[in-house]
Amino acid sequence: MRTVLIDANRMKDRDFHKYFKIKLNLKGYHGNNLDAMYDVLSTLREDLRIYAYNFDHDTLGDYGESIWRTLMELQMQKDNISLRTVKICRRY
Repeated sequence: MRTVLIDANRMKDRDFHKYFKIKLNLKGYHGNNLDAMYDVLSTLREDLRIYAYNFDHDTLGDYGESIWRTLMELQMQKDNISLRTVKICRRY
């Protein structure tokens, strides 16, 4: 199983795709768009757990909402993909 922690603040524009590719350690080319992201993730065979922190629907914007909807759709379509939001708290 692979677990990936992503910063939802990075989901606001198309630069997210480069960030996500690095976080997932994806090799080779994949387009920097939602269709390509869906296609790549839908072909993964291993279990993938995606945890998003700093998540706030009010600040995602239109493109961020589209990214989130695409990830949610993948979660519903694929048994091996799980998507959750998490809160990260620092203790001093």
